[in-house]
Amino acid sequence: MKNNLLEKKITNFVKKFGIRRAFCKDIFFYNIKKNTIDFSIYTDEREPAHIKFINNKYDTDITDWYFIFSLLHEIGHHETMNELTDNDWLTEILVRNHCDSEIYWNLKAEDLANKWAIQYLIDHTEKCWNFQKECYELMRQM
Repeated sequence: MKNNLLEKKITNFVKKFGIRRAFCKDIFFYNIKKNTIDFSIYTDEREPAHIKFINNKYDTDITDWYFIFSLLHEIGHHETMNELTDNDWLTEILVRNHCDSEIYWNLKAEDLANKWAIQYLIDHTEKCWNFQKECYELMRQM
């Protein structure tokens, strides 16, 4: 039941961007065909390296913001998809599961989504922090 509350909260948030729904799954993922976002309440072994990469590449610090950043990154795919060519999408699809993390994180689609997420965090810092805290509270209740 608590899972449903978290999904509802995040769905209400992503709908503001024209995304249909959010689902609690094992990973963060934007499904372009269904216009939905999967999000995860779990950490994985790639998280510290990803945080370090983002912090270094974009001269920022998302260490305490990783959940909301990850969600915003997926929204960023939705918000920036029109900036990608067919070739960019093909490269993303072909490389996604067949390369090391650093190559993947440097793909144009990933870079655009990261930049969008960081800018959103800058522009809406307090709103994002409060939203993340509310999500963490719901996660603790699960």
